[in-house]
Amino acid sequence: MKIKYSFIVPFYNVEKYLAECLDSLVQFPRDDYEILLINDGSRDGSREIALDYMERYKQIRLVEQENRGLGGARNTGLANAKGEWILFVDSDDYVDKTLLTEADRQTGMMQEDDIAVFNFAYLYPNGRIVPELSFAQTIPMEQLQRAKFYSVPVTCCGKIFHRNFFAKNEIVLPEKRYYEDVAVSLKVMLGAKNLYFTDAPLYIYRQRDTSITKNRDHKKMYDMVRNIEEQYRYFVTRGTYEQYKEEVEYFAILHTLLEIVPRMIEDDPKSVYVRKMCAYMKRRFPDYEKNPYLDKLSRRNRLYLKLIGERKYTALQMIIRGKTGLRNVLEKLGLFGLIQNYKEKAVNRL
Repeated sequence: MKIKYSFIVPFYNVEKYLAECLDSLVQFPRDDYEILLINDGSRDGSREIALDYMERYKQIRLVEQENRGLGGARNTGLANAKGEWILFVDSDDYVDKTLLTEADRQTGMMQEDDIAVFNFAYLYPNGRIVPELSFAQTIPMEQLQRAKFYSVPVTCCGKIFHRNFFAKNEIVLPEKRYYEDVAVSLKVMLGAKNLYFTDAPLYIYRQRDTSITKNRDHKKMYDMVRNIEEQYRYFVTRGTYEQYKEEVEYFAILHTLLEIVPRMIEDDPKSVYVRKMCAYMKRRFPDYEKNPYLDKLSRRNRLYLKLIGERKYTALQMIIRGKTGLRNVLEKLGLFGLIQNYKEKAVNRL
């Protein structure tokens, strides 16, 4: 039978979570899909778990390689996938049992240049699952051709791509680099002709303190600058930068000054990488303070941006640490309703 879907699942030292991920992928009562496992040089028991599942389920294939990072593993998956449609799944996450039913509905309308986007939910360490805001609340659909560059989640997971999409748009995920999803997000959205959304949270995104997005190695966090710069040059090369200058700039603001810089400042307001990242933004986007999309920011983010622009890093550190302390107390007390009101909502998907 022709393979319709390929789940690409890279894994590296995730023996604690891999079985739960695979259980969610083998549950579909059909044989027109494959699960392509990419062992990216695991040194724990993950490989043995993968081999056990491969013996029990015929739809599973295993490809092994030396460690090349998540981006490199996904590239290997794309090169080996047999399905017409591609779905990336991180090995510590899992999917809802209705995902392929919804995928059938979406792909029935899609062409090679289209992308389907599932909503997702956060799985916290205490087992609580909190759905993200619906796309209807976060994306101004009448302005989707521009809003897609900053409102659609950057992750490759929770989406459906045609198998030719990445090659056709000359998109290769970077190897051994942090925030590899951010590194291609703008490129992906530029290549997307139509987007099809599902508000149901069909992708369950596990929150882990040890995940890449929580890492506080400032040198590695500075990879975000390289990711932004490569995409800026991609738009310039394709002659589309002037058309989408404001969107590219706003995307850069969100992911450098409002995502990475505050994390660095929380650790060390004197970090050399704080200065380097702020200097890059001012050099590449000298008038970013005038970006029209800044009106979309919450009061919190506007304050953060103001303090960063004025180089009042110590004051910002005090504010961030105060909010972090309150959040930790609420989490320990299990007051998730208050957390939902307290936390930054997903209007900027940060």
